Amino acid sequence: MKRQTALAVAAAPLLVLSLAIAAQAVPSDDPSAPVTETSPAEATEVPTEGAPTDTSTSTPTDGTDPAAVPSDDTAPSEPVQSEEDGAAAVEPNAALPDATLPDAVAPAEGDLERPADPALAAADVQISLASTDLVAGAVLVSGYVTEVEEGGTCSLTLTRGAEVLTIEAPAEADATTTVCGGLTMTTTGLALGDWSATIGYDSPTRSGVSAATTVTIR
Repeated sequence: MKRQTALAVAAAPLLVLSLAIAAQAVPSDDPSAPVTETSPAEATEVPTEGAPTDTSTSTPTDGTDPAAVPSDDTAPSEPVQSEEDGAAAVEPNAALPDATLPDAVAPAEGDLERPADPALAAADVQISLASTDLVAGAVLVSGYVTEVEEGGTCSLTLTRGAEVLTIEAPAEADATTTVCGGLTMTTTGLALGDWSATIGYDSPTRSGVSAATTVTIR
C-alpha cells in the first residue's frame, strides 16, 4: 500500500507538466490570451513540390537595370502609307519636268516593200539579174512582179549618195508574172564604185519597189 502511494505521488508532477504542454498547443478562443510571437526565420514557409512560386518581386539576375532598357513602345516607327495615299501623291501619266522622250525613229533605208503609192495595192517586185559585165558601158537589171497584169511600167533607179538616176520601160505580162526585163542604163559619166539598184513598178491598180541590190561600176 505504501509503495503504490509513493508511485502516485511521483507521477503527479509528470501529469501536471503534460497537461500544461497540451494546454499551450491548443489555440484559445479567449481574445485576452497571450499571443506567442515567432521569429522571421520560423515564419518562413518552405514551398512544397508542385506549388506555384511568386516571382513578381524577384531581383534580376543578369545585372541589368530594368529601367535602363527602353520599352518597345518608345521605338520609332516608320509611317505606313496606304494605297489610297500613294494614288493621291503620284498621278499616272504625270509629266516629269526632267524626263527625256525618245527620239523618233526614221524608217530604215532599203525598206522598199512598201508601195510607192499608198492608195494602190502593193506590188511584190523582185530583182532576178543585176550586172555591169553583160553589156559594155552599161548596167543591166531585170526583174518581175509576182502578179499578172497589163499596162504597168517598170523603172530602174541607181543611187549613190545624193545622186539618183532613173530610167523607165513598159512592163510585159507573161503566163505567171509581169516582167521588167532588160532595163539598161549607160555608165558614161557615172562615178566608179558601188551603186544601189532598185526596180520600181507602177500600174493603175498596183505600186511597189524591190529591195536594193549593189552593182559595181568599173
